[in-house]
This record gives sequence, C-alpha cells and structure tokens, in this order.
Amino acid sequence: MVLPVGIFFNLTLMLLYEISLGLIRVLLKR
Repeated sequence: MVLPVGIFFNLTLMLLYEISLGLIRVLLKR
C-alpha cells in the first residue's frame, strides 16, 4: 500500500509545528 505523500507531509508539518510551539513556550516561561 502506498500512502499519499500529501497526508504524510501534512502530519510531519503538524508535529514540527506543535514541537516548535512547545519549545517557544518553555523558553518564554524561563
């Protein structure tokens, strides 16, 4: 089975976006 590249790319972008927001929040709290 071959998954659509668009869906996989969107999921990775969402994960990176959430991780970046988490890091920024931690840096702002310090």
